[in-house]
Amino acid sequence: MFGVLALLGGLLLLAAVTQGETLPADRRRTGGLAEVAGVLRDVVRDRTFVLPALALGLGMCGMFTYIAMGSFVLQSPDAVDGALDAQTYSLVFAANALGLVVAGRVSAWLVGRTGPRPLLATGVAIQVAAAVALLVGALATRSVWALLPPLFALVTATGLVLPNATALALAGQGDRAGSASAVLGVLQFAFAAAVPPLVSLAGVTAVVMALTITGTATAAAVVLAVLWALRAPQPAPA
Repeated sequence: MFGVLALLGGLLLLAAVTQGETLPADRRRTGGLAEVAGVLRDVVRDRTFVLPALALGLGMCGMFTYIAMGSFVLQSPDAVDGALDAQTYSLVFAANALGLVVAGRVSAWLVGRTGPRPLLATGVAIQVAAAVALLVGALATRSVWALLPPLFALVTATGLVLPNATALALAGQGDRAGSASAVLGVLQFAFAAAVPPLVSLAGVTAVVMALTITGTATAAAVVLAVLWALRAPQPAPA
């Protein structure tokens, strides 16, 4: 796997150094780091960007919590009854990934009719419901089968959250969309990199995983409610 990644990286590097700049000269930024810093400052001060970006980071955090903790919980006889073996866990992981892909395709099909807001709201609502079901299952029983359906729903709903929160965050950024996209990526993976390791310091159990996912999903819903209350504009349906 690492060999394939290294090969792909080499091909990307080759493509980068052999292709010329396509952006017209009159649209290029030439102010150096000071200009870049100014653009980034304007981006993070724009609430029409920050609120969807926070909803994205928090909405993605549940899936990354599952990725970070899932193997330790679902495959451990000490954590659950009916723990999965490595082969079954890989099939479960693949099924969840398939749900994510299918939801993304459904989102692409629907967004032209509805716009991104209803789809984002639907994704976050499913995440909250799945997180609550996961927490109830973790508290009520040790069975691994109480965890698998909510985790599938959670990961699948992320396929609605990711594209539509991104669309809302970048809708008003215009010529600074590249910088805004960079900030969006940093926020998304900063939550993913920080939350699961910090929470797991107290140990990795089904309840800890469920509480973390419930907390981040609920926080995403609160951010979304604030975004709606402020009546931030959404892109028009295509």
